[in-house]
Amino acid sequence: MLALGAEAAADEFERTSALRLPIVMADVRAAHVAGVPTLVEGPQLHPRAAATWSPVGAIWLVTTAERTRAARRQRLLRTDDDAARRRVDALVERDQVIGARLRSAAREAGHALVEVPTDVDWTGVVAAVRQAVEAVTAPFDRLAPGAALSSRRRHENDVVLRQIVAHERHIGATLPPFPYACVCGRSGCTDTVSATSAEYRASGGQLTL
Repeated sequence: MLALGAEAAADEFERTSALRLPIVMADVRAAHVAGVPTLVEGPQLHPRAAATWSPVGAIWLVTTAERTRAARRQRLLRTDDDAARRRVDALVERDQVIGARLRSAAREAGHALVEVPTDVDWTGVVAAVRQAVEAVTAPFDRLAPGAALSSRRRHENDVVLRQIVAHERHIGATLPPFPYACVCGRSGCTDTVSATSAEYRASGGQLTL
């Protein structure tokens, strides 16, 4: 689609993103945590698509062309794909179209919007996101520490594993280790355990530090 221009490529990205939303919804429902808010993030969550989900709150982060270009080039340092390098400018143009649409749709829906500048101060961005999330989740219950929280982390890790395995099958290669969430069940634990898909399956999902 990149050959057809930025607008057409953005249209295709939004179309395929909308198709993936039901899969995300199925994963959330499978967690069986009624009454406890679930945080879902990803570039595929367009405000109009998310509206069909009736979220209690939402926030979008949109950045500049310069930062997008730098991020994409940084990723390409780890690959020998010359064709991918040549696609960078076209992808940046597509991403800017997507970003402009996100800005418009988020503002129209009254959702929070954070602009991420080229020379970003992540402290400010994190504070803005934290404030938005805490404001909408404050009235809800939290998962109790222990078995309930551990089970939720395990479910989230399993969802990530399915995505990784599907991508590995698609590209015919093993991806680098992913930082899975620790499943100790302690409230406030932010530890991660890096593992490949094979290592995760071998552990039975019991990843703790």
